[in-house]
Formats: sequence, C-alpha cells, structure tokens
Amino acid sequence: MECFKNFYIGGLPASLRERDNVTTPPFRGCIDNVILQSKEIEYNTTIGVSVGCPTSLLGVREATFHPSGSLSVDPQDFWTTPVAMVSLGFRTMENKGVFLRTSEERHEYQLSLVDGYVMFNFDENALKSTKTYNDGRWHYLTALRNGTQLELRVDNGDLGQHQSSPQDKPNEQQVVLGGETFRGCLANLHIRRPEESFIPADFSSFTQKGDVILGMCRLQPPPQAIWEPAGLQERPKKLKPRSGAVHTECRLPTVSDPQAYQLTGAASWLSYIIAPEELNFRPHFSLEIRTRSSEGLLLHVSGNGDISQVSLYMTNGMIKLSLGKDRVIHNKNKSNDGRWHTVMVSVEKNTFHLVVDGFRVPDGILPAEEGSSLALQNPVYLGSDPASKTSWAQGGSLPKKSVIGCIRHFKVYNVLVGEPAANHGAPPCFNGATETGAYFAGTGHVVLDKFFTVGSRFELTFEARPRNTTGLLFHARGRHRNSLSLFMRKNKVEVHVNDGLGNYSASVTPQQNLCDGTFHVIAVSKKNNVVQLNVDSESQRTVGPSHSSYTMTKDSLYIGGMSGTSKHKGVPVSSSFVGCLRNIKVNKKPVVFKKASSVVGPVNVNECPAD
Repeated sequence: MECFKNFYIGGLPASLRERDNVTTPPFRGCIDNVILQSKEIEYNTTIGVSVGCPTSLLGVREATFHPSGSLSVDPQDFWTTPVAMVSLGFRTMENKGVFLRTSEERHEYQLSLVDGYVMFNFDENALKSTKTYNDGRWHYLTALRNGTQLELRVDNGDLGQHQSSPQDKPNEQQVVLGGETFRGCLANLHIRRPEESFIPADFSSFTQKGDVILGMCRLQPPPQAIWEPAGLQERPKKLKPRSGAVHTECRLPTVSDPQAYQLTGAASWLSYIIAPEELNFRPHFSLEIRTRSSEGLLLHVSGNGDISQVSLYMTNGMIKLSLGKDRVIHNKNKSNDGRWHTVMVSVEKNTFHLVVDGFRVPDGILPAEEGSSLALQNPVYLGSDPASKTSWAQGGSLPKKSVIGCIRHFKVYNVLVGEPAANHGAPPCFNGATETGAYFAGTGHVVLDKFFTVGSRFELTFEARPRNTTGLLFHARGRHRNSLSLFMRKNKVEVHVNDGLGNYSASVTPQQNLCDGTFHVIAVSKKNNVVQLNVDSESQRTVGPSHSSYTMTKDSLYIGGMSGTSKHKGVPVSSSFVGCLRNIKVNKKPVVFKKASSVVGPVNVNECPAD
C-alpha cells in the first residue's frame, strides 16, 4: 500500500470517474471499523458523510429509464386524500415520455413530456408548462392537486397554463414511473400530503420492469460545448482575416461552471422565488461556497411568524446558521480557505440543522414545534440583504454585506433551483488570475445618480478591454434633451452629443481590433459645441450647432448599459457592454463604483478576469 498516496471509500471524485471511466454508482449505506494494517483508519476528508447510520436516508433516490423500463408501487392513500402533491426531478433530451401515471375507477392522473413541454393531466383538466425542458439538464416539477384544483410549477418559476386534454387516459392501478415510454432520468420523487414528512421515495422498494438502472443517472450528456468544463473545451479555431478586413473574434473569459456566481460585497446578491409549500414545510437548502472572507452573508430569507428569519452567514471564517436570537449554531472549523465547501441547511418541527462538508454540527432546538408553522416570505437571497432585514444573532448583529467569493449549485430539496429571479452585482465566477477594474458580463450596468452634467464642458477618460465589439459604454440624459451616448458598434467607437438642438457625433474606427485582449484608452472631451473623441492614438473632432442651450443639472450616468435599452430614446445601441473598464475619470476625478447608486445585473465592481 505504500505506493499509493490516496485511497477512497464509498465513492470517487467526478474527475477520477471520468478519467478511469468508472460507472459503478457510489456506495449507499453504513461503514464502520475500517482497519488497515491492524490500525483503525482516520479519514483525512469526508464529503457527503454523516455520523451515525440514519437508515431512513439510505434508499435509492435516482434511476435511469429506457423506453422498455418502468418502476411501479402501490398507490396507498394517493386517491383517498383531497390534497396531494407530487414532486420529482427529471432529465431528458427526448421530446416526449411519461414521468408518472396512475388511475382508479373515476380518475386519471398523469405527468408527462409532450413536444418538450411538461404536462399535468387530471381527468379532463390539463396544465402545460410555458417552456420546453428536454435540454438534457436537471429540472424539478411540483404538481399540486387540491380537489379538482390543479397547480404545476417547473424549476420553482414556470407556472403551468390551462390546456385542452387530448392525452391518452392511463389505465394503471399502480403508481408507475417511466411507463415504458420515457428515456431519461428521474430523481427525488415525493408523493405526499402536506402534513407528511418530506423524504423522497426509495426506488429500490418499487417493482422494476424492463431496462431501468437504479442509483444513478446515465443519460448521454448534451453537446460538449454546453456541458464539458470550460478548462477541457477546445478553444475556437482562429480564423485568418481576409485582406483588408478587421478581425472581429472576441473571446469570453474561462467559466468553470455556468451556475457559479461571483459575490462582490455590499451591493452583490441573487434572489430566488421558491414555491411557498417548499419554503415553509421543513425547508432544505444547500449550496457551495468558495471564499477567503472572514465574515459576510451567504443566504437569507425573512419571515412573519415566530421564526423571523433563516440566515446563513460567516463570522471569523466559521459558517453559522441563525433562526433568531439565541438560536444560532455553527461549524467550529473555518471555511474561508479559498476552497469549495458544501453547506446544507434544514428546518424541522423541533430542530434546525447545519451540515458543512458532510459534518453535521449539533442541532439547534426550536420550542413548541415552531418549525411546523413557518411563515417565510420570498425571495430567498444569496449574498447581501438588499432589504436590510437581517437583525440580531447571538452576541450581536448579523452581517449585511455578502462574503466576497464564489457561490454555486443552490438547491432546494437537493434539486438545482435554476437561474435567479434577479441578479445584482453577481457576474460569473471565473478561473485564473484577476486584476483591478470592473467587469460587465453583458446584461448588467452601474448607475450613478445625480452625477454627470452634459454642460458646456466635460471630459471623460477611461480604459476598456472589450469582449464584444458592440455595446453601450456610457449614457446620460437631462431634462432638456441634453444627452451623451458613448458606445461601440461593430468595432467602431462613437459618441453622440445633444445640447438641446439635435445630435452631433464623432467616431473612430481603430486599426487594431477592440477585442485584441489589450486595454484601449478612450477619451471624450467637450468644449461648448465642439466634441472630440480619442481612441488610443486616433481621434476625430466635430463641431455642433452654434446656438446650443447648456444645462447645469446633474443627471444619472449609466455605465455599461441600461435596463430595457431599446426602449430608451436617444440610445443608439441595444446591447450592453461586455468586458472590463478601469481608470474611469470624469473631469479628471476618479469614478468610485463603491459609491454607485445601484449595480444592476452581473457586474463585478472590484476586479476583472486577467485572461
């Protein structure tokens, strides 16, 4: 054994599975008294492992289905209760297939995929999702039946719409998964009444028919460009430009995980809308965090009941969970080492739990079964608390600002939630080195209220390293039609100015491609009715109307884009800027983004990727 540096018990990291083509599912169960050379083993690292042997959690929660395969189970009291909810995760690249179906003498019930849309059929009623979900990614649906009232949600946001019901009627006395028509994966099935425990069904207890693989998802992944880690993707081949043509290839920074976001501090947060029944019935959240911050918020949701908040945060490098005053539990090990850490949070009737990297800290206690009567309110925030509703914790106030670092894979009941409902100052999390500047990911911008005057004179200078050759750089508009727009359009830099009597403009098409990976120095200066634009060593000067009216009012300055740009008059381009800006000065005074009135969308005001 001396020739081996590491060995693994129970499972393998994903990278080793891929390298060695290991397809055997991880071990699910309990292991004790591991002896090596007459000595009991002490584990260096544990991931997804808890102390004790909770037999209720050892079931098989995931399965791969082929068209000939199905799983079935007795419906028990599925039809005897007026209120029932079915939740499950699914993953497929097929256009159609049955997820679940069952029936009895008077009623039929079916969850399926039709032309890529999720369908919920109950008797003559049907609900249909507004989006398609056959993209090979994990999605999560919840189907609620309350008497004859139906509700369908997909990924906690897509609310099903009423449709006609031409579906074939199921004729199954059992609850059947797959129905011998589905190719893909199903996971985390819950069939329950609201008062029942939220423990997913154990697929190993179902009757298996045909081609079904229990315990893992072996769906062929989507195209490589979507799913393969960025570090393994083949970079696009560089095309040789035609003679006299400008090379317009732009390369985005390397993103290791499209669901990883960079939290940048005070104005950085993501918000999610969670179905109320999931938010308030024994909620279970999980996420992964990588940071070197010693303190800051990770997750926060407020409430109107006895439990006024659920807050996950970090102080002195330790992760803590607070459900109010004197209700704080924490992990004693520090997690601000710049490595990824998995954190799980859950609330039960009498207790609340915190698990960090598989280690479960001592449970917190809730008196009078307060966990059974939660009144938590959307949204759920990751990062800063924009509403400043975080209040006290044991020994003092909770932090208001987020940690600075990366956060990814936010899950509810172990299912990825998907895209956030809102993103403020949380761009993608990049690999590699960073440098000073502000990075704009293409759908965000910064607003400085009452900051800029389109008067008789101004000077605006900055450096830009674009990742796209079209996009809005700066815009300001006053009450009297006075305006400034500075933007790029197909590798040309343009400035439009209006002193109240109409636009006049200047433009420069640089010899070098703006996407050449270097910073370009850009300057706009205005003196009375003369505007000059400089891009590196090239410039153009334009004279505007001589009888202009100059304003002295300070107006909002938009940097990097505007919300609904195409709807704003006087904004020549609809695209937001993609890339890095630095050393921004207005009338020779540096612009400080930390004083911005708002940071909208994925913008990192602290740093840019250096690659």
